[in-house]
Amino acid sequence: MPERELFLKPEAKKEEKKDKEIEQAQKGIGTFFDDNKDGQKRVENILSKIEPFLKSDLIDGDKVRQSLRGCSAIKEREEFIEKVLSSLEPISDLKKNNPEAFEEIERRVFVEGVEVRGFKKINEILSYGVNEDFAHIHLAPAGQFGISVLKMVRGGLEELAKIVKENKEIKRVEAISWIVADHPKILERLGFTVVGEIDEEIRRKYHANDNGPISRATISREDFLSRYLKE
Repeated sequence: MPERELFLKPEAKKEEKKDKEIEQAQKGIGTFFDDNKDGQKRVENILSKIEPFLKSDLIDGDKVRQSLRGCSAIKEREEFIEKVLSSLEPISDLKKNNPEAFEEIERRVFVEGVEVRGFKKINEILSYGVNEDFAHIHLAPAGQFGISVLKMVRGGLEELAKIVKENKEIKRVEAISWIVADHPKILERLGFTVVGEIDEEIRRKYHANDNGPISRATISREDFLSRYLKE
């Protein structure tokens, strides 16, 4: 019998994903600690990222704020990470106990965030931006990559194809999302080549609120237009 099973049982897969999410959350909190020498600034930056969740009637926002502000005096990095994670448990509980409500807030944060950074919304799932010679798409969080999500993604890509056709400068399209990390085979069926996980700089800049893996996939202009441009 092999030392490690090739295929994990559903329960084991859930635990593995949970462990990865915790690990990524620890990394994210560690980044807030490293980027700010001032304890109050660290906490205020974290609060600014999670404020939409704290405004929800489903979370005691004042309690979370008070708990986080109590972390501002912590000098040790590992203790700071541990205490902040503990303070954020109500948000983790919301994700576990009411995933639909969690995703609704998360999606709203995503759309507002990409628009603030200059991206344009195509639909509730997909937004895009243009950087020099490539268009990069961002896909909003969703609990399951089901038929309805896939339909919205395809529809968004068809709309984006019209934009790419008009912009001769765009040489490739890139997708950066949890979907790329969780469902690489689906991205490959959509015509993309999966490159791998994004680096910490891109995560900090564009995906600071995402605790799970985020990966990147790419497709050439020619292949993208051939697949998605509907004449």
